Amino acid sequence: LCPIGVSSDGAPHRVFPHVICRYQRGVPDSYEDVGAVLSSRLTDLRASTPFQSLTFENFEIQLLSILFDQDFVSALRQLRISIDNHQNPEEPPEPEKLVSLLAETPQLSGLRLLALNAPGENLRLLADSPHLQSLEHLILEEFDLLPKSLEELSQSSLAKQLTTLEISSRWMTDDHVKALVKGDWPRLHTLKLWGRISLSALEIVAEHDGMPLLASLSLMSRFQAPKQIPLIDPRPNWSLRRLALCEFHPGTDGIAALASSPILSELHTLELWHNEITTKGFSSLAKSDYLRNLQHLEIVDDDLKGGQMKELTQGDLLRQLTTFNLAAGTNPLPCTFREGAQLIEAMNLDSIRHLKLSGIPLGARGANVLANQSWIRKLRLFELKWGRILDDGVETLFNALNHNQLAYLSLIEPRLSEEMKKWIREQPVGYPVNIH
Repeated sequence: LCPIGVSSDGAPHRVFPHVICRYQRGVPDSYEDVGAVLSSRLTDLRASTPFQSLTFENFEIQLLSILFDQDFVSALRQLRISIDNHQNPEEPPEPEKLVSLLAETPQLSGLRLLALNAPGENLRLLADSPHLQSLEHLILEEFDLLPKSLEELSQSSLAKQLTTLEISSRWMTDDHVKALVKGDWPRLHTLKLWGRISLSALEIVAEHDGMPLLASLSLMSRFQAPKQIPLIDPRPNWSLRRLALCEFHPGTDGIAALASSPILSELHTLELWHNEITTKGFSSLAKSDYLRNLQHLEIVDDDLKGGQMKELTQGDLLRQLTTFNLAAGTNPLPCTFREGAQLIEAMNLDSIRHLKLSGIPLGARGANVLANQSWIRKLRLFELKWGRILDDGVETLFNALNHNQLAYLSLIEPRLSEEMKKWIREQPVGYPVNIH
């Protein structure tokens, strides 16, 4: 059960309690016996804690059929199902049976399905199901889909009501993305696609006028994509607020082209994960005329170097950020301790509220430089990981960060002594502290 969450400003807030049920293959009990025990537990739990979110992990259709006869199912708002496809290859799960079970969940607003057999048929049945009138969030993981299946989904009534769509498929290509945008998605706000797509998928979505409310787009390529990106002129009503790109390896010219594209003009959030950005790429981002509205920047890459990261300090990009996450690899070190301190000193983070630094060697000098920055006293959330800071540096940082604005602090430093960890944990602060 997870009844409490943490909001973006570090303050706690209530969320729906979530229950996870995992099924171990090979147990000798019958489906009826397992179903009876689990149904009893969930019914009792529902009486004391009215959960509305439930995960069935590694389940079989026969067992789900027993559980879906229980009263607690009708109150579910969120449901995640992963099917055991290896129980008996001669008897694959029946997609009709799974979809018919969803008739027992009339209030369902979020559905996540993982690794189902006959995925094309499943998708068609889902799209045509009369039992999903309240569904707004659909996540399909490890689905081996044909472009035709996505085209049928895009032209279904389900496409008209979804606000979130996430699809992960090892075989997804740009042709799948073209099929997905053939229909209209008038309410779609968030789109996430993982597969063998290239950055041309960004152009395909940007030119499509059937997603007028699209504000968040995440694209991930599991295989190295072509090292180029087209110059994109998005549709007139394009208003993307968040863009996340992962593992595209676009090269120097690709990032430069992206930084010069009006597709970024309305962005509030840009996340770049493992894209092997070069020095010129960082420079292009720092000086881009289309990132003037950016407030949240996240760059994670195992191959970052000190000179590359310092290019980000050129121009006014960092000055306008309220959230900045910079994560480098630790083997080999991205830069020397001196370069790490110089990087911190060059950062102009006048508007910063949330700062996360990972893998950047600071040492005692870097810790002192960080502690003396005027903007550090504006932070509400600060996370430092693998900065190679010892006890003295951490104590200096802690004293500088211990102010009324701070709502959350995380320090993960393997070389800290147990005495220092204990000292920090015993300090009378009014915010959560994670120290390891």
